[in-house]
Amino acid sequence: MSDLWPMIDRLNRVAVVTDKSWVRGAARVESLFFPNIDYETFRLKEQARALAWVCGTEAKPHDAAWRILPMDDPRLAGFEIDRHLSAEDAKAAVADMRAIVDAGATRLLGRISHFGGFAPDLMADTKLISGKSDLVGKLEKYAIVGAPDWMEAMAKGVGAFMPVDIRTFDADEESNAVTWLKA
Repeated sequence: MSDLWPMIDRLNRVAVVTDKSWVRGAARVESLFFPNIDYETFRLKEQARALAWVCGTEAKPHDAAWRILPMDDPRLAGFEIDRHLSAEDAKAAVADMRAIVDAGATRLLGRISHFGGFAPDLMADTKLISGKSDLVGKLEKYAIVGAPDWMEAMAKGVGAFMPVDIRTFDADEESNAVTWLKA
């Protein structure tokens, strides 16, 4: 291990590839000790992308964790979260959703494919929190599909204080969620 220390300043990127969430979490903690090195975590299915990023042939380590889902009804809007939500992703999400709601969508489907956490600084971004609250306040219905248990409990708790009808559905119940949104 001591042989590695002289080379540490030559590293600029580290890719940790694993499907174990605790290892990805440990890598994020480790990255705090090396602020001059870009750390990224990847799932096993992303191994090729991890290698391309760490070698410098891929500029961004991941596609956006946030994407708009196509919907077949103008009253509906949909999004998917798949991995760790960065501050950039969250700001894009609010801007995208604001445009969709301003265009007339009043019912929202949120698909949580894989939630890998979010950038901690989002908790202190009052402008972002306010923007999200404003958007949710304009909705009639909000279906969350595939949420982890803690997110489901939080949605139910928040839903009790919001004018929007929020319901959660298991990952395999997305068609039921869309049916409920359209009703």
